[in-house]
Amino acid sequence: MAVGQWATVADPQVGGASPAPTDECCHWARHLTHLAPQCLFFLYILKHFKEVVASSEEFLHLSREELCLIVDKDQLNVKEESVVFEAVLRWVAHTPQERNEHLAEHLANLLTKLRLALVHPDYFTQRILSNDLLQNNGKCTAIVTKTMKLILNSQNRGSNATRLARPRTNPTNRIEVYNNRANSWVEFDGNHTWQELVPMCSKRCYVSVALLDGLIYAIGGYDGEVRLETVERYFLETNQWTMVTPMNEKSNFGIEVVDEKLYVVGGNNGFTTIIRCVECFDVKTGVWSEVGDK
Repeated sequence: MAVGQWATVADPQVGGASPAPTDECCHWARHLTHLAPQCLFFLYILKHFKEVVASSEEFLHLSREELCLIVDKDQLNVKEESVVFEAVLRWVAHTPQERNEHLAEHLANLLTKLRLALVHPDYFTQRILSNDLLQNNGKCTAIVTKTMKLILNSQNRGSNATRLARPRTNPTNRIEVYNNRANSWVEFDGNHTWQELVPMCSKRCYVSVALLDGLIYAIGGYDGEVRLETVERYFLETNQWTMVTPMNEKSNFGIEVVDEKLYVVGGNNGFTTIIRCVECFDVKTGVWSEVGDK
């Protein structure tokens, strides 16, 4: 699909169809840096990046600043960071005269926006470490060396990691299962049937989930506006969610079940980087109590 045709695309996740004439939308890329992050076309690119790169010739005519704006976003929806790297290589290979004069600078600047440390080690060795363009560029070589160190030290990852190793915030449908006997994670295969159940009472991301007495507890999280203190539990027999006593508002916390009690450890309330307190929920009394904040 050409970029200029996107004016007719209706996407409820992005905000519906654009009212702008299709002919005018053909020039969106040349003015991308002036668009608000909430713009329909900008959000469409973030959500359908792989398809845009594969099908749009206009992608090749983006300026370095415009491409940096896209690939730098944590919300860029890609399953593998190698997709972004290949897109950059495709953009680099299309080198108008005015771009070719500053190719080394462009490439180094773009690499700093990528999450190169998240690619598969084999891909890194075969496609990045041996790439001539990168090896012949001093700034790029320094970035590749730093990336290799991050790959070898997988602990330097997560939301607080350097950009090269920081995961993007795009959703995934992949499920991994931990085998405690083999001490390894394996991807859950697709040879099972999924069934949609009744939705939760509240929308949540960064939610913590625990299983206790055959009931599923969804605790805290973020609804897109505020951190949540609410807690709800799911009854499989009746296919219903019900609210229970709330805790202190927070998300991104640890959770464990011990002696038929739920323990919520640490977390983030949106203002404090780290919450030290531990809260305990007694399902028999329906009461939350603070275990300690030391």
